[in-house]
Amino acid sequence: MKNSIRRQKLLHAAERLFLCRGFASVSTTDIAREAGCNHALIHYYFGNKEDLFREVFLEKIRQILTTLMNYLEIERPIFEQTDKFIDAYFDLLTANPNLPFFIINELTLNAERRRYLRVNFVDKPITREVYQRVDMMIKKEIEQGNIRPIEPKDLLLDIAGVTVFSFIAVPAYRDFITDDADSLNLFLADRRQEAKLLIRRGLLPL
Repeated sequence: MKNSIRRQKLLHAAERLFLCRGFASVSTTDIAREAGCNHALIHYYFGNKEDLFREVFLEKIRQILTTLMNYLEIERPIFEQTDKFIDAYFDLLTANPNLPFFIINELTLNAERRRYLRVNFVDKPITREVYQRVDMMIKKEIEQGNIRPIEPKDLLLDIAGVTVFSFIAVPAYRDFITDDADSLNLFLADRRQEAKLLIRRGLLPL
């Protein structure tokens, strides 16, 4: 039991530090100190910093895919589904505001990590199932004349793009407009509704 608790403490500490500072700026000593654990436990449980990082990184990607899967109900109208996806993304990123910077930085800067992600997620059953279910939903709506033709990857990227950029814009909003918490919450609430409208309008038949 103690081993499990210590391992989780290290994972949580690593997640907090990696999300805030990125892989390169965090040492195993930092992680051990943050977790209140012996430095040697990192090597005992995870081997090295890269393996610990991969576990944290994959868990965040898994969390995104699981969130999508939980909201996928292909029998519902597509606009209800896209609204649910956007709400789910906004809720996830509100709870993890550094997640967009974390994923973008690490995928952009590290080709080896992109290859690792492909092997460990892109070709996995949960990823294929999300894609296939979105594809089924889209085809049904196209056949009914409700939306224009669009590929599943484009719809998912459109939703992710309008959502993620809202959170990427937060530091600029704080610096250029205001860092008042209520104003920031209102900004994100407005962006949530705007994202829904943009996706809906983008799907309408041409």
